[in-house]
Amino acid sequence: MTDHYETSQHLKTLSKLYLVVAFALLIMLLAWIYIYLFSVNEAFDIVMWIGLISALFSIGLLLTVILTERRILRRVEGVARELVRQSNELEGFRFAVDNTFDQILITDPAGVVIYANNATTKITGYSKREILGHRPGDLWGGHMPHRFYEKMWSRIKKDKKFFVGTIVNRKKGGKEYTAEMSITPILGKRSQILYYILVARDVTREIAADKLKAEFITLVSHQLKTPVASMKWMLEMLIHNELGILDSKQRKYIKSIYEDNIKMISLVNELLKVSRIEAGSFHVEWASVSLNMLLAKQIRDSSKVAKSKSITIKVKNSFTHLPIVLTDHSALESILSNILSNAITYSPQKSVIHFNANKRGKDIIISVEDRGIGILKKYKPNMFTKFFRTDEARLKEPSGSGLGLYITKKLADLIGCKVWFESDGKTGTTFYVSIPIRKGV
Repeated sequence: MTDHYETSQHLKTLSKLYLVVAFALLIMLLAWIYIYLFSVNEAFDIVMWIGLISALFSIGLLLTVILTERRILRRVEGVARELVRQSNELEGFRFAVDNTFDQILITDPAGVVIYANNATTKITGYSKREILGHRPGDLWGGHMPHRFYEKMWSRIKKDKKFFVGTIVNRKKGGKEYTAEMSITPILGKRSQILYYILVARDVTREIAADKLKAEFITLVSHQLKTPVASMKWMLEMLIHNELGILDSKQRKYIKSIYEDNIKMISLVNELLKVSRIEAGSFHVEWASVSLNMLLAKQIRDSSKVAKSKSITIKVKNSFTHLPIVLTDHSALESILSNILSNAITYSPQKSVIHFNANKRGKDIIISVEDRGIGILKKYKPNMFTKFFRTDEARLKEPSGSGLGLYITKKLADLIGCKVWFESDGKTGTTFYVSIPIRKGV
């Protein structure tokens, strides 16, 4: 933009110089006409000097004009090359956008489409001629609850912020599809909305595949639940010598099998819990829960496991000051159990786990601090995703399922709690659980 402005200024200057040269030449012409017509000897010398000065001035101006013109030509050539380069870049960008697999739309502030890429026609079934100049809601959209669109427009138009959501649309032929979309408002210098950019991806197949996987996991888990429970019962009978006395070697092997059986039962229960949560069949049972009693029980149960690994759980303060909260007892118990179990699993022997619970504003903040393997910063975005485990965790405990923190986060969301952690990636991790103190309890 600066180069274009400077070039236009040079052109204005050049036009002024041409006018000055023309004026000087006109003075010369008038002087010679005067000499020719009147032949006044007294004025001849004056006119000659005027003509000479005008000629010299004109020559100087002509040289200036020539140099300026060359400088402007070089500037124009540079601007032209820059325009060609920008045009090539823009064409390359347009080609990339036109041929991406995601649907990309640009609309005006009223939501009328002014640009649609090729993926839009493939996904929706509408041609570009049918799309341009129309609103998406008049073609493939408008099939979500009214509240969804109210929230969307409030976010992008009123708040002028980025909106992300999953939406069900309908193709030209009437077939429904599910898309993950994002809408970004583009603002001007005065914060006025210039355009909206919509990016959407058809996730119908991915959702169907996830549903099949969830159904398969549920089926397998149900099929495994009875056999592993029966195995546990038989193994306990063997351990307690109800089917005969075992020698030390046999007892050792049976105990090893029994421990693996317990792990398998735990995995089956976790898979079933995941299936219930994802299927939406996990029902929250709200009740008044005494945190004092719940936390005390968790510490007692976890301390038994920690003691077998020479680990101590140290409570920083008493729980008697904590209020009764409205929550789901079973869900909160699972959340705390998973966090304490992880702290014990990944802590070194003879280490200390610090457990703390305090009221902070309108929440109860529970913290579990260990001195274990820690969590590197690069793993942080994935720690609460299904089946994710860090490389360090796999080395420390190869048999883990990667479901504990996923279940913890899902349950916390269901009962209105928050879960997060802090770690320097080297010496331990502190997990936090925030429990809201709801009114009317």
